[in-house]
This record gives sequence, structure tokens and C-alpha cells, in this order.
Amino acid sequence: MKADYRNVSYDQDRRRPLSFKALFVITVSILLVTFFVLKVLNNNTLPIRSVQIGGAFHYVESTAIRKQIAPLIKGNFLTIDIKKIHQALEKNTWLEHVSIRRIWPDTLRVYVIERTPIARWSKNKLLSDKGVIFAGKANPKIPKLPLFIGPKDQVRLMVRQYKAINKFLSAHNLKVRKLVVNARRAWTLELRNGVSIKLGRAELELRIKRLKTVYSSVLASKIKVIKVIDLRYTNGFAVKWRNNNKPKKVAFGG
Repeated sequence: MKADYRNVSYDQDRRRPLSFKALFVITVSILLVTFFVLKVLNNNTLPIRSVQIGGAFHYVESTAIRKQIAPLIKGNFLTIDIKKIHQALEKNTWLEHVSIRRIWPDTLRVYVIERTPIARWSKNKLLSDKGVIFAGKANPKIPKLPLFIGPKDQVRLMVRQYKAINKFLSAHNLKVRKLVVNARRAWTLELRNGVSIKLGRAELELRIKRLKTVYSSVLASKIKVIKVIDLRYTNGFAVKWRNNNKPKKVAFGG
């Protein structure tokens, strides 16, 4: 059986040449795109004229931040490398959060949130109120902070419990010098007046509550002669006096 090719049209495979009008439109479009790209890449187009530094500054100077990012203010409004600036500021251990925005047509806005130190950690580290250990350089603006010693997996709990008891202690003009959580997870508070408060390993919230309940009525008037307040009892607490007398156990019904 012979094949029949009579209905096949070779015109279907022939491509028509582009018209002059179409070639003109394509050429002009390419030139416009090229011009636009070159214009955008030109730093004189939409230059960054203003860098705004915002935030509540206590331990970091805004001028220091401005100086840190100055070498990175390159390019223009569209081409400036915000990611690189962000990464540079993240190396500043005092900064908890960094936000960078372009503000049309020529402004870069940098907003930072500082870490708030709540304690010293180990020999040369600081601990933030969010429970983050960070390397903070010596800063005269840092208040006299208590020293925290303990396992790293207890850091956030230490911060939480410290906040719970420190507000009460501050109201009675008592300041924490040291908070220690030992290898057995037993807690001890040392105050600046020399008093040691033993909280033990369990029922921390209950024992702190007990201290708050009895302090004003039982302990406040004797605080100058107290050496140790031991809250590691089920229904009471013990007091050791500075004159080395034996601890006196006090029953407590709450």
C-alpha cells in the first residue's frame, strides 16, 4: 500500500520572517531594559542619603552602631546589601534584635533592641533577662549585678525564680549577691548583707512563698543577726544566728 502525501502542506514548517515593526519593538525594549539596569546599578541613582538609628539605648551607643555599619552603606536604595548589614550587627552581643528597613526614597532605618543584663555568669559573661548568656564587654553603665553559678540547662529557670524572689527582696532593701545551683540542683541565695537563704531542690515556688509570708512578721526585725534561713523543711524553716548558736526550727502552717 502506497502512502498518500497529497494532503501534506510544507508551508506549515515555513517560518515567516519578523516584520520591521516587530524587530524595532524588540530592539527598543532591549535598549530600555539595558538602560534601566545600568541606571539602577549606578550609585548616583536613588542614593542613600539618610541612615536612621532607633531604639532605647542604655548599654550601646547609637553612634557606635552608626560607625559599625558605615563601611557597609554601599550601593543605592535598591542595591544596598541589607542582609550584610544585619549580619554585621548580629555580631554585637549586646543586641537582642535588629530590624532594617528601606524608607522611600533615600532612607535606611535601623532599629535595635538591647539585651538587658540581669546577672553575671561565670567569670566574664553576662546573663540577660531572657535567659541568654552572652559576652558583654566592660561597661560603666552596667549596675552591680549578682553572680549566678549553676548548670547551663538551669539558666532559664534561674532567671525566672530570681525575678520571682528579687522583687520581694528589693521591697525590703535586700539585694542578692549570688545565686548558686549546685550539681545536685540545690538552690542557695546569698544576700549582700551576709544572709544565706537555702531553698533546696524541690518546691521552690512554695518555699519562696513561705519566705514572703513569714519575713515581715518573724524575720525582718532580726535580719541583722541572722546568718542562714533554711527553707528546706516541709512545714517550717530554720534560722541560724550569726553568734554560731544552733539553728532554731520554726513551725509553719502554710
